[in-house]
Amino acid sequence: MVGGEEVVGTIEYYDHSFIRLTRQGEPNLFIFKHDIKYLQEEA
Repeated sequence: MVGGEEVVGTIEYYDHSFIRLTRQGEPNLFIFKHDIKYLQEEA
């Protein structure tokens, strides 16, 4: 994300251009894939 921002949540939906991230206790996000530097699965 721009400026090194990190977000945590569950990917509920995705297509060729964006993902929908569901977060607990915070608003859900639609994030364009071109804005994502990397994804990391939590253990």
